[in-house]
Amino acid sequence: HFNRLTNYLVDHWTPAGGCKGCHDNTISLEGIKEEDLPTVFLAVFIEHPTNFIDYFFEGLTDLKYPKAKMDLFLHYADEASKEAVETFMFEYGRQYNSHQVYNPESKLNDWTVRNRALEECVDKSCQYLFAVDSDSLISNPDTLRLLIQANRSVIAPMLTRPGKLWTNFWGALSPDGFYKRSDDYAEIVQGKIRGQWSVPYVTQAFLIHGYRIPALLGGFIDGDMDSDMAICKRMREQGIFMILDNQ
Repeated sequence: HFNRLTNYLVDHWTPAGGCKGCHDNTISLEGIKEEDLPTVFLAVFIEHPTNFIDYFFEGLTDLKYPKAKMDLFLHYADEASKEAVETFMFEYGRQYNSHQVYNPESKLNDWTVRNRALEECVDKSCQYLFAVDSDSLISNPDTLRLLIQANRSVIAPMLTRPGKLWTNFWGALSPDGFYKRSDDYAEIVQGKIRGQWSVPYVTQAFLIHGYRIPALLGGFIDGDMDSDMAICKRMREQGIFMILDNQ
């Protein structure tokens, strides 16, 4: 609850000035040579059939970030996605600095494969991990660059469904650790207030700063919890702030 209040304390966000805190401690990638850009471990998870899979891959390939600075980790859990994955890898796989594809024959479940992505990111000394689920349609090619420039430990772009209050974050938690609507949830989703918001849960697409990952190893497994709830619980326990950006 206190973390949520910090979204409005010390003029982080005000009705008159907007999100002043959004500009604190940011970095710029403008003018940096391609070879000097940070390395990104792109972890893609296709855990169930996705009707718009071609558009999903289009959003990834259109990201304005050199593929040579990205290591691709991809897992698909069903044969229905095989053709789309193979087409994507044939056209773009070699453009990435490295690529690793895990198919249904790998027998990796959702929890295990996500933890493996964390481990491989550490092995490659990645500077960032960008985790994206196939449910996410990234329509802004500048998304990755903007998230990096925000320079936060964990930051997620807000994803919405047109005409609905569904998003990829929770504004608050119930006493038993499940979803609770925060007072400002609807205003954030509808874009009535815009900025960066400390939240207790993000999913579907988020960027993790590399130096935070060692503390998260194994964090996608916690009892019977879903993997997204487990990793967010680990982040909260480690004092790692999750930021939702709806600018």
